[in-house]
Amino acid sequence: MELDVVAESSDGKALLVGEVKLSATALEIERIHKQLHEKADQLPFAKHYQKVEAVVFSASGSHLKERAKGVVLPDLLRVLV
Repeated sequence: MELDVVAESSDGKALLVGEVKLSATALEIERIHKQLHEKADQLPFAKHYQKVEAVVFSASGSHLKERAKGVVLPDLLRVLV
């Protein structure tokens, strides 16, 4: 199993699993998001979290701005900087 991002929230109640893509279409985002949840279900430690969030990070794709399942990295960087 391959996951690009695995992170725990600072309070230890939530787990984030993610995949990073250079670019992705809306249909690819939907497919990858579903696969991430399926992978997270296979993680033995995931059941200990109250919430498991799956996110697809993409370097480009303005169509992602309207989707909660995908994050466009340039937008994320603007927020963080």
